[in-house]
Amino acid sequence: MTAPGEMQRREVRERLNAMPKEKQIAAVHSLDPSILDAVLSAPRVLVDIPSDVLDMAESEMVKKLYGDEQSVLADLDSARAGTARSLSPPSSPGFARPNCAACGGAMWI
Repeated sequence: MTAPGEMQRREVRERLNAMPKEKQIAAVHSLDPSILDAVLSAPRVLVDIPSDVLDMAESEMVKKLYGDEQSVLADLDSARAGTARSLSPPSSPGFARPNCAACGGAMWI
């Protein structure tokens, strides 16, 4: 049994595959949700569209679906990187307490 909507997606893929490359690329660049769904839900071997165009479509779909979340994650990554830099031990020797039994010599002062 075919999943709901799969016949529609298959029909869209078949029509796209029958188009000249320029029209295929234009159709994908239109970012029409039904076209993106059809080309991104199938294995790439079933879609006769250049990989770079599919990569762009996938990127745009992810931005459309998860743009706000991606922004928050980027902010968190930036904050984490800043925190990691500020917590890094000094690079000059002599600041470690090599004989500290409590921290195994890893304590920085």
